[in-house]
Amino acid sequence: MDARPETVRWLERYYELLDGGRVREAAAEFLDPACTFRIANATPVGFMDAARALAPLVTGTRHRITSVLESDDGTIACELEITYTRHDGSSVTLPGALFAHVRDGRFIEQRAYTDQEPLRERAS
Repeated sequence: MDARPETVRWLERYYELLDGGRVREAAAEFLDPACTFRIANATPVGFMDAARALAPLVTGTRHRITSVLESDDGTIACELEITYTRHDGSSVTLPGALFAHVRDGRFIEQRAYTDQEPLRERAS
């Protein structure tokens, strides 16, 4: 099933806050306090811990949603293009995917799949 327009708008608002550097506001508005965040096969952590781990690598992000699917049970699958801005001002755009569970308008679990290794490489 494709996603409802209001679900897409909800996700766009979430990423708008993140991309604007308003991480705490995004967390407060969109995440259940017990929400876990997992990148690929890493150990699940709290969302703010994941954000802090990314900070040494980048100064900002820009997410572009390319497709969204949702089911009636609160599962969302979202394909993205994520542009990361490094500390030296260069940027790299990588494909990514988010699989999430939502309850009562808040994420209760997020699993992100993006190869972040290029962020560790030196800018050309």
